[in-house]
Amino acid sequence: MEDDKFIPDLDMNVPVAYAAFEVVMDEEKKKAIDTIYVYVNKAYCEMVGKDKSELLGRSFLSVYDNADEKWFDYCYEAAQGKRIRNRMYSREVGHWLEFEVEPAGKGRAAFVFMKVDLDHVERMNLRQSTNTDDIIIKLVKIMDGGESYEKAVNHMLAELGTIIHADRLYILETDGKTASNTFEWCREGVKPEIDTLQNLPL
Repeated sequence: MEDDKFIPDLDMNVPVAYAAFEVVMDEEKKKAIDTIYVYVNKAYCEMVGKDKSELLGRSFLSVYDNADEKWFDYCYEAAQGKRIRNRMYSREVGHWLEFEVEPAGKGRAAFVFMKVDLDHVERMNLRQSTNTDDIIIKLVKIMDGGESYEKAVNHMLAELGTIIHADRLYILETDGKTASNTFEWCREGVKPEIDTLQNLPL
């Protein structure tokens, strides 16, 4: 590691985690195999739950037994002059992190991190809600697509069964006293039960 101190061009009073690393390359200089901490701010130390003395001058692999080597890929790209913005789950600190990594001098990379756990959950919930809405619209279009009622219901069950990876789906109709299986979809290789599920006591 070079003796010169790394002085980041960043106001250290801002509440974002900041760390800079010297990138350790393989012999062919084609891949990053580790990094060495050359700078961390207070917010970074708080995020990872470690003191500066536990980090500075040490390699990432020596600090974290469970290090995700994907971080080294980002460091390699930054050391080649690229700036990257992304989001990933850090198993090292147990949080979803949004980060930007950029060159920080020859052979070095600097990261700015923000924890985004709640934001990530909200995005996943929104995505799930959107997917559910899309499925409902798709099923409604099948039912309103001009097929006969029986064909449309069977088509809809087949579509839904495929989407949710079910073995079988039933529609049971009842007169208040008994129930009968009037429609059934089965995954390939699953034995139908429609004939045995007739006039069952409710």
